[in-house]
Amino acid sequence: TTPANANAVNLWRGLACYCLGRHEEAAEDFDRCSDFKDASPKHLYAVGFVYSRVDEYQKAIKFLTLVLKKLPDSESYFCRGDCYASLKMYDQAIGDYLLAAKLSPSRRGQYLGSAAFVLRSQRKYPEAIANFTEAIKNSPIAFLPGNLRARALCYQDLSRWPEAVRDYSEAIKILQTVYKGEKKSIFLSESYFQRAKCYDKLGKPALAAADRRLHAQIGATLAGDV
Repeated sequence: TTPANANAVNLWRGLACYCLGRHEEAAEDFDRCSDFKDASPKHLYAVGFVYSRVDEYQKAIKFLTLVLKKLPDSESYFCRGDCYASLKMYDQAIGDYLLAAKLSPSRRGQYLGSAAFVLRSQRKYPEAIANFTEAIKNSPIAFLPGNLRARALCYQDLSRWPEAVRDYSEAIKILQTVYKGEKKSIFLSESYFQRAKCYDKLGKPALAAADRRLHAQIGATLAGDV
């Protein structure tokens, strides 16, 4: 490193650490950069992504905004949306998630689901349900259980018990056929637990008891594994 090349060395060393997933080291290198005039949009995205991973959200937003001014893309909108959400700037987060969804048909379901989660955190349940519904229509099967269970929680928030049961039942069906291992067990356990509460509200104690037995059985198995 010399005074003449220090900026470039710090930038490229930071980018190398980014490629290796060593985000703390990358952030330290980027902090030593005096400017980013020679950085391409791809490099600026890497800088923003790194700062988002070390919880320096304002810095991340600054660089991701530079990327979006030069070359709008779905990943930059999504990453900036996550930063806004972490800062509780929910309207900005939702806006970025929806823009990301427009730009990426292949990941539209994921981005719409992120917007829906933020809407639910704001207790905007009808809007969240609408976005989860679109996410479900645009998601590969592996992502469906998460969106179905999230939409079911919105239905529970609105006391729409039959619809919540329907979503949990569909999620359970997919989990039993597509998922494996601990991830399957945890999501199944939670789905049975929540569906039992819905059955209670619907006055179906036998079905609720059956779900609680399944929930307890999975819990015992997980405890044994631990």
